[in-house]
Amino acid sequence: MQNKPWISGPIELLWHGYDHMGKESDFDQRLAMISFDNAVEASLNAFIHFRVPNEKVNWKKYKRVRNSYPGKLELVSEISPQILPEATIKQLTFYHTIRNDMYHRGNGLTVETDKLSAFALLSSRVVQELLQIPVDTLIQEKRDQEHAKASSGHLKFTGQFEKILATGKPIEEFFHNVQLKSKEITEKNIPDLVNQFQDFMGSLVKKDGRSRPKIFKKTRSAKK
Repeated sequence: MQNKPWISGPIELLWHGYDHMGKESDFDQRLAMISFDNAVEASLNAFIHFRVPNEKVNWKKYKRVRNSYPGKLELVSEISPQILPEATIKQLTFYHTIRNDMYHRGNGLTVETDKLSAFALLSSRVVQELLQIPVDTLIQEKRDQEHAKASSGHLKFTGQFEKILATGKPIEEFFHNVQLKSKEITEKNIPDLVNQFQDFMGSLVKKDGRSRPKIFKKTRSAKK
C-alpha cells in the first residue's frame, strides 16, 4: 500500500464498518452503514483521480458532479461500465439513500441486519474492483495492526502500574488520602474504594506521561 496511498482511506472505512457491524447497538449498526457508504465514495474519488488516465475522465462533468454521489457513480460507470453496471449503480444508490436517512435523521432509525450484511459485501466488492486491491487481506492486516496497538498500550500501562505499585508508597498515600483505617473497610464501601484506587493509580500513571486505557470495568457502588 506504500506506493498506493489512496488505498488506506477506503480500507480504514471498510474496517471501521465491519468493526461496528460486529457490535449490537443500533448506533453501531448506523455507523457501519455510513462507513461502508463512505468507503465506496472514497473509492470513486480514488478511481477518478488515480486509477485511470486523465484523458479518460470527463473533467468538465466531474466539476459539476464532484459533490454528488449519484453523479460520480454515473461518471465512473461511463469510464468503466464493467465495474459499475446499471444494476450495481441501482444497488449502491439504494443503500446510499438509507445511509443519508441514517446520517441526517440519526436516532430512531435502525438498519435491518440482512441489508447491512448485503451492503457490507457489496461495498467490499466495489472497492476491490475499483481499486484493484485484495480487500479481505488488507482489512485483516488493518485488524491485526489495531490489535497489536491495543495490546502494546495494555502492556505499557500494566508495566508502569506494576512499577509504581511495587514501591508500596502509593498504597500508603491512597489510604492516607481517603482517611480510612482497616476497621472502617466494610462490604458496602469496598466497591467505592476499588473505583477510587483505580482512579488514583491511573492518575499516577498519567503523571509519568502515559495515557490510562480502561483495562477493567469500574465496580458499581453497592446500594445502601
